[in-house]
Amino acid sequence: MSFLLPKLSSKKEVDQAIKSTAEKVLVLRFGRDEDPVCLQLDDIVPRSHQVCGKFQNQTRLYRFD
Repeated sequence: MSFLLPKLSSKKEVDQAIKSTAEKVLVLRFGRDEDPVCLQLDDIVPRSHQVCGKFQNQTRLYRFD
């Protein structure tokens, strides 16, 4: 389910995400797509984010592999 989280693929993209996220909670998942724990997080986090609709406008989620 890692496809549900936008993917950052370079240090420059991570820096840009950090700099462009103001007054929001930024969640960065660092890991590997083939890691079972990362896959589990990639499944849980977006679904939790959707269920808690009031937080969707207050957070940004990304993964970095």
